[in-house]
Amino acid sequence: MRGRPDAEQGNNNTLRAGRADDTGGRAMKKLYRDLTQEAKASYGITEDRNDESWVYCTTCDRAMKQGDCIVGEHGVMQCAYDDCMPEGNLAFQSLYGWDALQQELGGEAAHWPERPEWGKRYERRGASS
Repeated sequence: MRGRPDAEQGNNNTLRAGRADDTGGRAMKKLYRDLTQEAKASYGITEDRNDESWVYCTTCDRAMKQGDCIVGEHGVMQCAYDDCMPEGNLAFQSLYGWDALQQELGGEAAHWPERPEWGKRYERRGASS
């Protein structure tokens, strides 16, 4: 995937959607970046609806670009990481804008960088594992 060498290596940071030339028999999933501007207004996680804006998944504690998020069958945005398995109801919101979540968490996220790295886990300070 664009600029994602870790996705090419096949480690746990691979994208759920796969690559067009390497689907491994999987059906390709629709990505946020593939939506029309009108649809992005409905599905967007960040205020700016930009494909390059960072979002954070509270299920796997990793960040990804909003454009890499998957539009699920039931209209729910899903994490882009292949190994992220949300528990219970998929309607549970687990994706949040990186900047907005940092502000909301305050000191719990004070050690997070301004811009995250693809695939790196970012845990909240004081959060139990």
